[in-house]
Amino acid sequence: MIQTVRPLLVEAVRLRLRADVPLVVYLSGGIDSSSVAGIATHLLREQDPDAKLTTFTLAYIEDPTTDESPLAACTAAHLSADLRKVDATEALLVRALEEAVWHSEQPHATFHGAGKLLLSRAVRDAGFKVVLSGEGSDEIFAGYPWFPLDYLQSADPAAMALGIPLPSADERTEYARRW
Repeated sequence: MIQTVRPLLVEAVRLRLRADVPLVVYLSGGIDSSSVAGIATHLLREQDPDAKLTTFTLAYIEDPTTDESPLAACTAAHLSADLRKVDATEALLVRALEEAVWHSEQPHATFHGAGKLLLSRAVRDAGFKVVLSGEGSDEIFAGYPWFPLDYLQSADPAAMALGIPLPSADERTEYARRW
């Protein structure tokens, strides 16, 4: 898995770059969206050395401790990408929550879907039709602090089937206790 994840990610992004309209990347500054943006930039510049990616990020302007836009700005600067910040406030997220639930047809425990709705509106209003994101890879790459605890609850059957050495039940319990 370790040896093939990079080529598979590159191929996945390459396939999604086949669009007949300009596209953007949702960029949070995390490893998932930064990887997609970096790979997309590299692939676009293989065709056109002057290619410039456009990225969109939410800026949580009321609470700098939860605002990832400074990280997104660093990543965008490193890639020489155009970064468009979409301001998000508690009031804007609350107003978008009901519509986000309606569109996803499931309840939401966080404002993540409402944030994506704000981003999607900004992308649409800017005239873009195609968006790449790193959605879903945090779960795979343990991108947030609460994911490792989930992994420690039980042995990973996929890893076991591949013969990857795993911690015993007692070791998982000890790791979780220390976490």
